[in-house]
Amino acid sequence: MTTPLDCGGFAVAHYREILERALEMGYAFSTFADHASVDSPRLLLMRHDLDLSMHNNLRFARIEHELGVRATYFIRVHAKLYNPFEYHSYRSLQEIESLGHEIGLHYEPGFALAVGEDEAAMVRREKRILETILDHPVVSASAHLPGKTGTTVTAQNKNDFGLEHEGYEPHFLNGEFKYLSDSNGRWREGCLCEHLGAHDRLCVLTHGWWWFENSPVENY
Repeated sequence: MTTPLDCGGFAVAHYREILERALEMGYAFSTFADHASVDSPRLLLMRHDLDLSMHNNLRFARIEHELGVRATYFIRVHAKLYNPFEYHSYRSLQEIESLGHEIGLHYEPGFALAVGEDEAAMVRREKRILETILDHPVVSASAHLPGKTGTTVTAQNKNDFGLEHEGYEPHFLNGEFKYLSDSNGRWREGCLCEHLGAHDRLCVLTHGWWWFENSPVENY
């Protein structure tokens, strides 16, 4: 029987431990774009939403690459604290993709509502912007703060937006997959490490802002 991990909270070292343990337990990792073609009894989709900044996400991408793990990084185009086309952010996105990860759109229904414009039209513009920045199509998306806006514009009609996957589709949310999230710096159902082995298919959302090397004060 596998000995449970001691939970290391949001230490980056614990993130590495989680990935290593998942691999030991036979989990395959995939991007959203490629997950349907993965033939494995155990599958873990690792999703990173870049809500506030790029901080820690490049670190995550490098750790994942070292372990042979692929993940999906969802990027905002309206973020107050980062601009995906700014030099350092753009270089980070280039490296994340070069390490084998997927870049998806973290679209923002709340932005359209705040400026009095059509949500669907705004999502299409956001997608075109990100595709222009990356210079290739974007096939995966997830809504930013859907609990506050009450909408995931693309979840039911993603094909109309030229998308193949939406992070809040029912089968990613405790349907085919067990969904876990560290939103607001808290695992509501216990740390991911506690769920390894209990579910064969996991869809996990992390936010790099909450993770740290030695102390949370590193991030704010």
